[in-house]
Amino acid sequence: MEIFPVLAANIYDFFGEHEYVLDEVQFEYLEGKYTGRGILTWNPDKGFHLESFVTRYGSPLPSESFGGFRMIRKSDRRTIKMKPRGYRGWVIAPNVNLFERWDVRFQNRLQIDVDSVLFSNQSEYKPDSYIGTSLYYGIEENILFPDIVKEETILGDFRSVQQTRKGITLDEPNCQIVRGLQIREKYLRLHWSLDKSRYGRFHSWIWPQAAADALSILTGRSVQLVCREVNRGSRVYVEMKRPKKITYLGILSPLPESYPLNKNRFARMVEFFTKESNSLEAIVCRNIFGQMSEAVRQKSWQACELLLSTILEAAFRTLQKKPFRPRGKGLDIKQGLREFRQKYFADQWILWCEKAYEVQDRLRNRNAHPDWLYEEGDPLSDIRKSESLEDMIFLSRFYGYMILALSGKKGLEPEFPKKPFR
Repeated sequence: MEIFPVLAANIYDFFGEHEYVLDEVQFEYLEGKYTGRGILTWNPDKGFHLESFVTRYGSPLPSESFGGFRMIRKSDRRTIKMKPRGYRGWVIAPNVNLFERWDVRFQNRLQIDVDSVLFSNQSEYKPDSYIGTSLYYGIEENILFPDIVKEETILGDFRSVQQTRKGITLDEPNCQIVRGLQIREKYLRLHWSLDKSRYGRFHSWIWPQAAADALSILTGRSVQLVCREVNRGSRVYVEMKRPKKITYLGILSPLPESYPLNKNRFARMVEFFTKESNSLEAIVCRNIFGQMSEAVRQKSWQACELLLSTILEAAFRTLQKKPFRPRGKGLDIKQGLREFRQKYFADQWILWCEKAYEVQDRLRNRNAHPDWLYEEGDPLSDIRKSESLEDMIFLSRFYGYMILALSGKKGLEPEFPKKPFR
């Protein structure tokens, strides 16, 4: 049986509150370098919070106006390096937004919430494969897992067998080995191992996020990676993030509900998002689901329709590398659907692709050229809402099939829900 040793979880317990005394804090801001000491605190509900008194070194402070309007640029995002007391090595907080920091400029202190923090330490256990533990937020208890998982605690010669629970297990020789179970409400923990002959160091770091992407698409909700621990043999890396609000796609989920979770589809999709993470296909898949989630979050019905309908055009523009240009040649969505079907689908998809074009055209044009005429049959009437809901459900499911096709699934058979609203 594959053994997954606990990595840094004993030190950085996600569900506990922690305080780190920082002997040194370093970051760059306003063309100068700041150093100081401080306190870093962690709360699983609030995330990381940094408080530090700092001193500036380098060039004099440049003039800068505060309170005016300016877009936040990439250069405003900086890395903060920290050295906790008794800790060997540096801890970093990447992509921290340092824009118009009154506290730094005028008070020589930094008080800021930090989205994520990365810890790195020497590894005392050097496995033959890349191993890790990742924690996910957003998995409800009603998501049924296909396997029974048993946990054992081993301390020397002592073994404590905990109760068995529903979970997921994957055993792929020379590939992925996964053990996962729900450890508390909305949290799923995965232990995983990747064979070094098929995966590289880069893959070992992005595998946990690939699993989050796969779980999100398969379950129709924004599953979040909130903690990952990766052992690369010489070092252990731990990243922790604060959970954010979950978005539920509900009836607009890209794939039908699967009970239990299809673990073979999960394994294939994780491998795709791991090995093809920077490919055009993977980017399109993630963006399709991301914009579907954004559409569901809209407060108005019309905005949801419009955002959902524009996904098809955006996907084809990206896949065909044809960005939008004002007064330029428009994108032929019919042609795009035809080329997509010829590459990824079979002939039985002809009618369904034609319907996808009709639905997309209907939803988009009705909202891109709106009227506010309230009468029988207007966009907000019950009849129109029923028709619109059927259209949105169909288009969402079509996007799900596009994601499966782009991720490498062959021989997809079109299965769409029947019309339940008429």
